[in-house]
Amino acid sequence: MKTITVLTFLPLVAATPTPNTYSKPASAPSLGALAHEAGLLYFGTTIDNAVLNNTHYTSIAFNRSSFTQSHGNVFNYTLGDQIVDASKAARQIRRCHTFLWHNQLPDCKTIWLDTIGPTYIKHAFRLARKYTSPGTKLYYNDYGIERVNNKSLATKALVKGFLEMGVPIDGVGLQAQFTLGRAPGYADLRASQQLFTELGLENVLTELDSTRACVDEEKCVGVTVWDF
Repeated sequence: MKTITVLTFLPLVAATPTPNTYSKPASAPSLGALAHEAGLLYFGTTIDNAVLNNTHYTSIAFNRSSFTQSHGNVFNYTLGDQIVDASKAARQIRRCHTFLWHNQLPDCKTIWLDTIGPTYIKHAFRLARKYTSPGTKLYYNDYGIERVNNKSLATKALVKGFLEMGVPIDGVGLQAQFTLGRAPGYADLRASQQLFTELGLENVLTELDSTRACVDEEKCVGVTVWDF
């Protein structure tokens, strides 16, 4: 069972491939099955607590995530463990999203950028590698890098620098949550993907817009939709 951990600044949820536990016509394969046929590792969706009691939704997603630190140095992994147990039972890949995000912090004082400085990102990757199970992949995930622009170029430089320092990064995630009429074209998205595949990294589309670019990019291993 592989786990993909994403280090990013996005909401704390989990995404796994859609299971085959719900009723569907024999002529309609699951999105996960179609993704596998196209050479992808997974096709998944996010889920959060608001829909946990929605049996129709959970019959499709069969996935839940919660990580809770109610106050400093007090951790509760109970709900997160339930997600892991459920995904193992369903033989699903777990894509954990996300490890670092400022909007999901508790009210207690934090130390990331103010105290540690910009190096906290590389420390986070190294700690994630140290404390996750073998086979876990670590991704740097961000928004606004779906085109070749100042941010995507800066992200490439940041990740390249980390790689040169031996920081364990396996791939880059492109949020790809676009607004109608403002999305990059296919060529723009492919060009952005190639910025990171040039570094030898995998990439994923983490909040779904364009699947064709992922299918056509050899190192794009999966797609996640942001609820459905």
